[in-house]
Amino acid sequence: MNTLKEKFKNVYFVTGLAYAGKSTIVKNLAEKYNGILCEENYHDNYKGELTAEEFPGLCYTRDLKDWRHFIRRSPQEYYNWTQTTAKECEKIELIMLQEICDTDKPVFVDTNISPETLKEISDENHVLIMLADKDISVNLFFNRPDREKQFLYQLLMTEEDPEAAMANFRRGLELINSQERYDYYKNCGFKVIYRDENRTQEETMALAEEIFQLGEKYGPLDVKIQKVDKDSEMADRLLDFVKNFSWEEVKEHTVQTVKNWEFIEWETPFVATVEDKIVGMATLMKTDYYPLPDIFPWVSTLFVSEEYRGRKISGKLIDFANGYAKSLGFDKTYIPTEYEGLYEKYGYSYVKDIVNYGNGTDRLYAKEL
Repeated sequence: MNTLKEKFKNVYFVTGLAYAGKSTIVKNLAEKYNGILCEENYHDNYKGELTAEEFPGLCYTRDLKDWRHFIRRSPQEYYNWTQTTAKECEKIELIMLQEICDTDKPVFVDTNISPETLKEISDENHVLIMLADKDISVNLFFNRPDREKQFLYQLLMTEEDPEAAMANFRRGLELINSQERYDYYKNCGFKVIYRDENRTQEETMALAEEIFQLGEKYGPLDVKIQKVDKDSEMADRLLDFVKNFSWEEVKEHTVQTVKNWEFIEWETPFVATVEDKIVGMATLMKTDYYPLPDIFPWVSTLFVSEEYRGRKISGKLIDFANGYAKSLGFDKTYIPTEYEGLYEKYGYSYVKDIVNYGNGTDRLYAKEL
């Protein structure tokens, strides 16, 4: 579990009772912080095999032929099924999240994972409990326009005794949203936001951001970009930065380039600093790792320290390099990459595939200045 805690360091979990605002908060946070959204029931996208032996709860609804059996269960059977499926969903989420969170972006999850498990895989400031009065979840269950709830409502209304069928179903909802369940979440040890009709969405967002400490980690940064000159104090600091960065494939070459200052003509490095600490770099080069002497200048060696990724620093470095290139009289810059969809957001367009000196194939992108 300690391994998962490290792996989930950028994951923010929201759980609690229904109609407390969980879906809204994860959606709004993901949008504001350019994060990854794992909405309610995102586990439905699980690609692995589900067997009735291992996942009896999920397979029950998957394989159900007559949904009247679903609504005719006793309240205790309904409650037991929800507890079983919650545990099964937790198992699936823990599998899926290990792949989803393989990113520097924050991940916001409307989760089924229990508070007990969350204590093992996450930190106090990465978990939020949201609670609504237990009666709200029961009384508003059919108010949402989603197809599943409307389907169940129509099914209940076509029973021989609709009132009795609805009363039976609501008793199941009351068990799921009981005072005991409310107190369980309230006293589980994580911070709680209670539903308040007098509070705006923006105010609720602010409370969640404070609990998750998002402003500290993902809020606006005072990033400074500057050109680095030969024999300067910043050149020495850049060399130290390169010696310690994690891009192993280019580290040795970049160390030699900076150490021996192998930049020719107008070639130059740039650094991004936060509170005078170097957190990223880029270079503007006449030649790159490609036998293409007629194509230049290249925006190259673009790197941002892991803890500062997802903060739009790469874009600032690219913009600065392009501004410098334009000041030299260039009307276009090029970026090579093996990825599709990475540099389009910075205004670059695919040109063609190119072969590097190692006989690998990359994609060439260009941007008009």
